[in-house]
Amino acid sequence: MSNIISILGIQTELIPIQRDKLKGLNADLLLRFAYYTTIFNHNKLCVIQAKNNNLLTPLKYRKITEQIEKITGMPVAILMDTLAYYERERFISQGVYFIVID
Repeated sequence: MSNIISILGIQTELIPIQRDKLKGLNADLLLRFAYYTTIFNHNKLCVIQAKNNNLLTPLKYRKITEQIEKITGMPVAILMDTLAYYERERFISQGVYFIVID
């Protein structure tokens, strides 16, 4: 994966977050996701990407992102390879930020 992504047409770099900055997260969350930070609209953003292709429900992602947001102090967005239209609608209704690679 390239460390440069485009969010709404704006190029931004993903910088891996060191493990010591993620103290307080349980082992499952540490092992399940890769953690990055980026700057978007002059705001720091935490971006997570699942290490395996398990697609969790939007409700489960909302609970996970709330946990991570409390630890990191940053809004959390999920980086995904693909996402069907109806899934996008479910993520939006749950208030979960997401970025689709394509």
